[in-house]
Amino acid sequence: MNHLPPCYDGSKRMSSMRPTRRIRLGPSFAASKRHETVAVSPKQNQQPKSSKLHRLPFFVWVVLIFFYCYIVCMHRSFLRMSKPYNANTLQLTTQQQLRSTPTKTSQNRIVHVIQTRFMQHQSNLLELGFARLALFEAFCLPSILAQTSQNFVWIIRVDPNLNDQILGRMRQKLKRENILLLGSNHNPEGMGRDNPDFDHFLGLDRNKPESTGMVFSGNITLVKEAFEVSANSGSSVLLETRLDADDALHKMFVEIVQNQARQYLMRNYVGGDASEQLWRMWCIHSNVEWHPLNPYPVPTDETSTKDDTHGFLLMYSDKSICATPGLTFGYGFGATRSSILEGRRLKHNDIVETVAQCDNRVKVKCASRLNELLPGALRARTATSAGMANIITGEDRMDQSRNGLKQKKASRQLIQQFFQQEFLWEGVGRLFSVAKSSARDARSLIVSRMNYIAADNLKGLCTPGHSCKENGKILLNAILKRHPMN
Repeated sequence: MNHLPPCYDGSKRMSSMRPTRRIRLGPSFAASKRHETVAVSPKQNQQPKSSKLHRLPFFVWVVLIFFYCYIVCMHRSFLRMSKPYNANTLQLTTQQQLRSTPTKTSQNRIVHVIQTRFMQHQSNLLELGFARLALFEAFCLPSILAQTSQNFVWIIRVDPNLNDQILGRMRQKLKRENILLLGSNHNPEGMGRDNPDFDHFLGLDRNKPESTGMVFSGNITLVKEAFEVSANSGSSVLLETRLDADDALHKMFVEIVQNQARQYLMRNYVGGDASEQLWRMWCIHSNVEWHPLNPYPVPTDETSTKDDTHGFLLMYSDKSICATPGLTFGYGFGATRSSILEGRRLKHNDIVETVAQCDNRVKVKCASRLNELLPGALRARTATSAGMANIITGEDRMDQSRNGLKQKKASRQLIQQFFQQEFLWEGVGRLFSVAKSSARDARSLIVSRMNYIAADNLKGLCTPGHSCKENGKILLNAILKRHPMN
C-alpha cells in the first residue's frame, strides 16, 4: 500500500499532528540504493583472484548466491518495464484475453475501457487546446502508460475538427495498440451493453462519415473485439472508468480495480445465470492536486523563498463526493447501463448520498472507495478547468473569499504540506510517473498565457458537454481582470 503525507480531512481534529512530521509514501524512496557494490583494488603481492575465490568458505558461496537471486527478484519487474515497447507483444496479450475459448471458467472475461474526452465542441479555442495538451502530456498520459496492468483499452474522444498541430502531437504520443484516438463528439456509455451497434459506439454518422467517427490512431480491430466481448454481457464483466485529460491515476489503479471486480462481480457466476444483473462502483478515496499558483494559506514572507517553478502539490480527502478521476462503473454478467441505478446520471455528491456504501456486508450494488490507493488520483487545478473548483486566480481578495483552501489558516496538517513539497514530488513521481520537468513546462505555459487561456475557457463554458456554472464565470473574469488582454 502506497501512502503520501497526511491528507486534509475537515472532519478530523488536527491538534495532535506534529507540523514537522514526515510520512512514508509506501516503500522507501531510497529502495534504489538498497544494493551497493564496493570495488576494492588488489594490493601488491596479492595472490590471484582465482585462488582467493577457491578458498572462500562454502557458506559464503551460499550467501552470495542467495543475495544475487534476491536482487534479480526484487528488480525483475523494473527491468521488464524498462525494455522498449513491443506493440506485437501487447496486442497478442490483450487479444488472447479477448479471444479465450468460452468454457465455464474462461468465459468469465473482464473488459476494461477508460474513457477520456478532449476539446469536444471546442476545436476553435487554440489557447485552451494547447494548455490542455500540456497538462495531458505532463500528468494524464504518463500515469496511464505506467499502469502495472495494461489489460485495458483507452478511448480518447477528441473533436473531429481538432487543430492539426494539437492532433499531430497527440498522434505522435499515442502509439500503443490499446489506445484509440477517435475523432468524435459522441460519448456513449455501456460499451455495447445497451446498444450493440459498433458504429453508434464510435459516433459514426453514416450520412456524414467525413465529420465524425474518425480513427486517428490505435488498433480499431482490438477495440471492436473488446466491444463485442462486452456486448455479449452474459459471459463478461465490463469496467468503465472515467478520466479527464488533465488528471492522472495511481499506477496500480487498473490492477486493483480489476482484482476487486473478479472478487465481487465474477465469483458468484454459475452456469451463465445473469438474471441478478450485479454491479459495483469505485471512487478514489483521496487525491493530490497540482496548482500552478500557491494554494496554501501561509504568510507572504514564507512563500517568497519557495521555489514555485514546478507548481504546488496538495493532498486531501473529500468524503462528501465521488470525484471524477477514476470513477468506475462495474457491470456484472447481464448488467446494462440502464439497469444500474435505473440509468440515472448522478452528480458526484449525489452518488455518496444516493448509493449504498460497500462494506463487509454489502459487496455489490454499492459504491466502494479505493482505500488501498492513497492517493488514488492527481488533479490539475488550472484556468483550463470547466468547473473551476479550487482554482487559484492570483487575485487575493477573490481567492480569500471563494477558495476553501485559502480559508483554512488554522489547519496545521494542511499547512505542513507546504513545507514538504520535495517529499510530495518524490511520491508523485513514483506513484504516477509524473516528472517535475514536465510539470514545470506546463506551468510555464499556463502562467505566461493565463489571460488568453481564461478568455478561451470563458468562451467554451456552456458548450455541449461542458460546465456552465456561474462560479466558473466569476473566477475566469477575475483572472482576466488581474491579467488584462493586450
